[in-house]
Amino acid sequence: SSLSATVKFLTLKVWFPVSMYVTDGALLLEMGELDVSSSKPEHSLEWNWNARATDIQVNFARGINTDAFDRDIDDTPQIDAVSNCLVDEMTIIDKFQIQASGKSDE
Repeated sequence: SSLSATVKFLTLKVWFPVSMYVTDGALLLEMGELDVSSSKPEHSLEWNWNARATDIQVNFARGINTDAFDRDIDDTPQIDAVSNCLVDEMTIIDKFQIQASGKSDE
């Protein structure tokens, strides 16, 4: 049987705190678009896959102004609010693109 899957994220933001204290700072990974797909033709063991990420950028903030962002029901900072409250933000890796594809013949 054949199988195909595609996952697409637009404006993906991932926040990595550098410690358990939000005011110690964080790494912020931002992507304009992340697109991953995989397929397996019918009656075949071959797998095909493709991955593409655009506008990837990594920033570091030395701290976060905790007075300025909203919190949800679980008292967890919301990522959009956090990215607007970064203190002394600097770019570590400027925007770049990645594209890869492959095939497995097992």
